[in-house]
Amino acid sequence: MANTEKGIYYPDDYTKAADVLADMKTMAESIDNAIEKSKYNDKDVKDDISDIQDEQEIQDDNIKKNTTKNTEQDELIQKLKKALINESTEQSTSIHISDASNVPAVLQIEGNHYQETQEGTDNLAVLNEGTITQNGITVDIQDGVATVSGTNTSDAATYITIGTAYLYANKTYYLRKEQGTAVGGYSLYKNGQTKWFEATGESSIDISETGEWAVRYSVDANASVSGTLKFGVYENAETEYVVGKKAVPSVEYPSPIKIVGDNINILPNEATSQTEGNLKWTVNSDGSVHVVGTASSNALFLKKGTNNTEEVFRFKANKIYKNVGNVDVIYKKTDGGYARKLEGEIFSYEEDEVINQLYLQVVSGQTVDETYYPKIVEYYEGIDESYSPYNMGAVKITKVNKNMFILPASNLLGVEVAPQEDGTYKLNGTSTTSWAYRNGEYFWISPGKYTLFAEGLEGLISAVFGIRTEDNWKAEINVGIKEYTFEITKKMKVRPYFTCSSSSVFNNNTIKVQLEKNTKTDWIKHEQKEYILPVQQEMLEGDYFDLKNDKEVHGFKIKIFDGTETITTTSNGNSFSYNALDILRETNILKVPQLFSNCYIASSWNDRNTNNKANTIAIYNYTIGFDKGEFSTIEEFKAELIKRYNEGNPIYVIYPLAEAEKLDLTKEQKEVLQQLNALDLYKGTNNIYTEQDLALLQLDYTADTKMYIDNKIVNTNAQILNVAGGN
Repeated sequence: MANTEKGIYYPDDYTKAADVLADMKTMAESIDNAIEKSKYNDKDVKDDISDIQDEQEIQDDNIKKNTTKNTEQDELIQKLKKALINESTEQSTSIHISDASNVPAVLQIEGNHYQETQEGTDNLAVLNEGTITQNGITVDIQDGVATVSGTNTSDAATYITIGTAYLYANKTYYLRKEQGTAVGGYSLYKNGQTKWFEATGESSIDISETGEWAVRYSVDANASVSGTLKFGVYENAETEYVVGKKAVPSVEYPSPIKIVGDNINILPNEATSQTEGNLKWTVNSDGSVHVVGTASSNALFLKKGTNNTEEVFRFKANKIYKNVGNVDVIYKKTDGGYARKLEGEIFSYEEDEVINQLYLQVVSGQTVDETYYPKIVEYYEGIDESYSPYNMGAVKITKVNKNMFILPASNLLGVEVAPQEDGTYKLNGTSTTSWAYRNGEYFWISPGKYTLFAEGLEGLISAVFGIRTEDNWKAEINVGIKEYTFEITKKMKVRPYFTCSSSSVFNNNTIKVQLEKNTKTDWIKHEQKEYILPVQQEMLEGDYFDLKNDKEVHGFKIKIFDGTETITTTSNGNSFSYNALDILRETNILKVPQLFSNCYIASSWNDRNTNNKANTIAIYNYTIGFDKGEFSTIEEFKAELIKRYNEGNPIYVIYPLAEAEKLDLTKEQKEVLQQLNALDLYKGTNNIYTEQDLALLQLDYTADTKMYIDNKIVNTNAQILNVAGGN
C-alpha cells in the first residue's frame, strides 16, 4: 500500500489481485484520519477519494488484462501442440524471420520502382548545399544561405559557381540579392553571357538562351571577405523570398525512374561454341562462356559485321555505360579503330561510337579455365550488376542466416585475413600501416536493433571489426569493446570491414565475429546463398512471375518519345495530348492514375486539364495529357522531344495497359523460379534481400513450432510487463 500527501492509503501493486475487503478497510480508516486532520476540508478529501477511486479502477483493469493475456497464451500453446504454423510475411523489399522450420518455403518476386521527387519553389536560384573552396575563398551553404570567408590568393578576380537557375529564352526574370553581409559580386553566367545582380534592390533581365545558368559569387584579386548572402531569381517582380528548390521531376530537372530489372545487358551476343588450336570456347544457353586451354592468338566474336564497315552496334552519345561483366570487351569501330572496355570500367562518349566487331580475347600464351559473363549496362549508381543474358535484366536475391558478417580473404599491408571452413577468421602478420580497411561486399540491413560481437580478441593490441556506410557511419567492436548493440531507423547499405593500428602483431589468432538482428545469441558460422533471376522486361508494381502458367506478366508500358509522335492540343488549350490505344482507359476525372514519367508528376485529369496544374500529366479515356509548361506550340514541344531523344536523355512515360502483356518464361527463369518456389530456409533466422533493395518480396513459410511458441511467449510476457507497468 502507498499513501497520499494527506495520509490516505491506496493499493499500488498492480501485478496481483487485490484483497478488496481488507484494502477497503485500510483505506476507510485512512480517510477518517485524513478528514479529522484536515478539519473537514471537503475539497481535499474529495480530491483524495477521487484519486483512490481512479487508482482502484486502473488496478482492476490491469488485473483483467493480465488474466486475458494469460488465457490467450494458454490457448496459443494448445493450438500449437496440434498443428504446424503456416506464416506469411507482408510484401517488403527485405525480409527477416526468426522461426523458420526445415519445410520448404515459397518466395514470390514482384516489380517496384523508385524515383526521387521534390516540390519546387518560386525562387529559381538553387544553391549547392555543402562547402566549396577555391583560391583561398570558402563558401559554406546551408539551407540556401551561403557563408563566405577567406582571402583570394589569385591576382585576378575569382568566380565561384555556387548554384544554378534554369531559365528560358525570350523571358524576363527578376534578380534580387537578399539580405546578407558578404561583400563581392553576384551574377548569372552561361556561354560567355553574364547577368549581374544589383548591390541593392531588384533588377530585371531578359534571357536569350534556354538552359541552366550558373549562379556565381565573385571576389576581387587579393581581397578578403566574410559574411552571409542569399539570392533570388523570380518569374514575377517583388516575389517574397523563399529558399530555392528544384521541382523534381520536371522538364527542367528530370528524375530517372529506377525499376526492377532495368539493368538490361545491352551487349549483343551471337557467339557460338568453337575450338581453335588448344583453346576451347563453350557458349552456354544464357550467353556466358566457358573457356579452357592455352591461347595462341584467339578471339571469340560476340557479333561481327559481314564486311569491315557494317554497323552491328553503337554506344550512344551522352549516356553512361559500365562493363559489369568479369571479362574485358574489345571492339573494332567502323572507321577501323580499336578499343578495349576493361572489366568494371565506366565510360561515355560525346558522339555515337559506331561498332563493326565485338569480341572477347585471351592473351596469347595464357592458360585459362574460366567462365566469362560478358555484360554492359546503361549505368547509374546503385544499379544491380548481376549477370543476365543479352537484352535481359536480372534480380539478385540473397538469403543469409542470422550471422550477417562476412569478410573475404585478403593480404593487405602486412596482415592476412583468412576465412576458415568453420566460419572463423585467422589473422597473421604485422601491420605496416594504421587503419587500412580490409572490406567485404555491401549488403542491406533493415530498421531495428542489432548486436555486433567478437570472440578471440583477448591479448591483442589492436583489432577492429565493424560495418560502415558509404557516408562513413560506423558500428564497430575492438579489443576494448567486444560487444556493441545499436539501433538503426532506416534501411542502410553497409559494408563489413577489419582494420588495425600500425605495428599490430597477429600470430595465427582465431576470431569469431557475428552481426545479428536483436540481442546477442550464440555464435554460428555465416552462411548465405544467392539466386540470380533473369528479367525479360522492366517490372513495376503489380508485375509478377506466373510459374503455374510459365509467364512473366507486365501491366505497364514504357513509351519513349522521339518527336515523331502525333501530338495535339486539348479543346481548352491547357494540355498537349497523345493517344495510346493500348492504355487502361480512365473516365474518372478526379482519379490520379498509375502513371509515371521522368519529367512530370501524375495528377487527375481535373487538376491537369481543368485547373491547369503545373508540371503534371494525366489520363482521360485513351489520352495522356501533358502540361504545356514553357512551350507555346506543338512544334516547340516536339522540337524539345527530338532534341532530348538525340541527346540520349529522352522524355518518357510509363502508363498502365488495358491488357497485361504475358511473356513466356525462359529456361533459365524457370530454373530459378522453381528454386524460389521450394526455397530451403536456414533453421531459425533468415535475412532475405535483393541487391537494389527494390523488388517486392513475399515469403510463405512454415514456422518451427517450438521457436514460434518461444517467440510468442517472449512477446506476450513483454506485453504483460508493459501492462503491469502501466504503459
